[in-house]
Amino acid sequence: YQRRVHGDRGNYRIRRLAIPNTASILGDPHFVGFAGGRYTLDILPGHCYAIFSSSQFQWNSCAIQNGHRGSVYMGQMGFWMESVSVQLPLSIRLCALVNNKETCSGNHIRTIILSDGFKLRLFRKAISIQTPCFRMVIYLHVKKLSINSPEKSLQRHHLLSHFNVIISSIDNPSSFCQKSHGLLGITLNKQANPTGKNGEGVLEGKVEDYEVKNILDTHFKFSRYVPNYYMGR
Repeated sequence: YQRRVHGDRGNYRIRRLAIPNTASILGDPHFVGFAGGRYTLDILPGHCYAIFSSSQFQWNSCAIQNGHRGSVYMGQMGFWMESVSVQLPLSIRLCALVNNKETCSGNHIRTIILSDGFKLRLFRKAISIQTPCFRMVIYLHVKKLSINSPEKSLQRHHLLSHFNVIISSIDNPSSFCQKSHGLLGITLNKQANPTGKNGEGVLEGKVEDYEVKNILDTHFKFSRYVPNYYMGR
């Protein structure tokens, strides 16, 4: 969760607040687990990672490098919600590809029922996703570059952008949430107690164990996603 507060000389800064039962991925990137605890990960630009994995829900994100300082952020995202795929490409206009069919944000809120317990809502600069485990809001962060910024020669639209995510767990979550995994999903049922700079004390295994081949791939060392799970209910 982020809140704008007045800093010295009247300028603004962002204060990051930890709220119970609320997880987040902010900036480059800083993780806060569902049960508390902050940790960072050394993720590689151009690589995709499993953020959350359960029997009916998979959430991946691909890392991007923005800016001359070499910071790495969360870029495009991909989801499986039962049999429905959703992709969120990183672009100035916020759009979602639902089973490869594009839907974009506009002047009105757009709501899409994806499956039983799964809902997608598109706002002008944010997308919310409701699952049986939690509700998440994905914000598109856009930074306008100054005239003399060294990145200007590298950016076609003269903009840097990435996704920030705030997630709040719901009361009485579905049973499938109990065995979740992933870079963030592992914290849904346990306290994150980081002991190092690369997820030590939080993750099972190493960061590279959570890599997936592409934005909609569900195969990694600790995958919990079951294809066509809904057909057996």
